[in-house]
Amino acid sequence: GAIDITTIEISDECEFPVECFADPCTIEFCPEFPEAECIPNYCEGCWADFYLDGEWLDCNSQIGCVDLNGIDFGDCDMFIGVGWITDHCEDISGCDWVVDGINYSNAFFDSMDECYEVCENSPPSDTVTYTIHSDWNLVGLPLEVNNTSYQILFPDAIEGTLYSFDGGYNPEENLNPGTGYWLRFPSNGTVIVTGNHIFELTISLSQGWNLISGISQPIDVNNIYDPNNIIVQGTFYGFVNGYIEASQLIPGESYWVRANQSGIIIVNE
Repeated sequence: GAIDITTIEISDECEFPVECFADPCTIEFCPEFPEAECIPNYCEGCWADFYLDGEWLDCNSQIGCVDLNGIDFGDCDMFIGVGWITDHCEDISGCDWVVDGINYSNAFFDSMDECYEVCENSPPSDTVTYTIHSDWNLVGLPLEVNNTSYQILFPDAIEGTLYSFDGGYNPEENLNPGTGYWLRFPSNGTVIVTGNHIFELTISLSQGWNLISGISQPIDVNNIYDPNNIIVQGTFYGFVNGYIEASQLIPGESYWVRANQSGIIIVNE
């Protein structure tokens, strides 16, 4: 339906309209307000303008610094923005902002000054892609994010189905790094979450079964620091339409593990 703009006056006049290689609204999103509606704006650039209840939204206000080193945006000469590469900002050319299904448009800046202002004052962030299966999934949060609500991180999840485990199932509204959760979805899909890298987690285990998750990098279960040898060997299990013995903690997934007594384990790179 039409958007009722009550506070913004839209003009038909644009001194420098541009032709874009794609509709900006098909490749950009507003993660803080997933219900917002988008209007493409071709004045002096390729912009996706988001509105909610007639109010314009600044969807880039929470932009972070994403290290784009090693990401191939295609063999095209088109300038797609300024990005952070390892330890510096540089102009990047390519064919599209989307690579392997991940939309990196919000990782680009309009100028070198803006790039350095953000990236030299904030730690580089990571992107985790969740492969969602219809019905129940074991999920975790391997990044530091501004809003940990499952309804923000997983807007398509079935309401009221986030559960942690502490000897019994507990309904939850927010996700905490290191904790594992059940979450139910109506269909298959993909969810992309961006946040600050987590290098290490100290996780408390109770005697018996525990539901945990890992850090921002895959970690072999044999490399988990277990100072008191409380992990029962061979008891890491993930879930994809059934239980699977796990050899790694994959970012974004969670796992069952059994402990012979209460204590802590440390997951780090």
